[in-house]
Amino acid sequence: MRRGTTLLAALSALAVAACGPAQAVVTAEIEMDNPAGEGMVSVPIPDLPILFIPFDRDQIFDSLQAAYGVPEPEIPAELLAAQERVAALQAEWRNAETTWGAGRDRLQEINRELQGLARGSPQYRLLFGEFSEQEGNVAASERQKDQAFNRFTALQDSILSQAAQVRVLRDNWGDEAFAEFGEVQLAKVRASGR
Repeated sequence: MRRGTTLLAALSALAVAACGPAQAVVTAEIEMDNPAGEGMVSVPIPDLPILFIPFDRDQIFDSLQAAYGVPEPEIPAELLAAQERVAALQAEWRNAETTWGAGRDRLQEINRELQGLARGSPQYRLLFGEFSEQEGNVAASERQKDQAFNRFTALQDSILSQAAQVRVLRDNWGDEAFAEFGEVQLAKVRASGR
């Protein structure tokens, strides 16, 4: 749950409205990859309902957490390290896959070029030599890609159950720690008179 984002939007709109009789306009945007090139762009999200609340939700969560008295279960450092290793192995696999794909594409290009040439021509012999060399490179890069994928999936599979156990512990803790959130929220709304 992203508590701070909603609060920031609400406070920004209230600050604008408090400055005078001007109408407050709130827009929701999402950052995404720029389809026209590099970088990120902000894209408006039309028709997204925005809820303004007359209290600080983060303060309620913080109060309930403090009152609960049991700290939220930590994510073990070894699990975090394993997740970073999974990300590194995934990047290694994707790089190997890109190398393999580029080599395979070049083999296809050479094959198309060879089909239009006479077998005895010098250009045919050059391309055929390149094809033979490229074929070995593609086979080697495919083995590297498959090995990288196997390392990535093996580590990922090994931490999935541990990550699921930690997620269950944290979810259960949150369910217990914040069980009274709805009641406190309703009391705050009623107390505000809004």
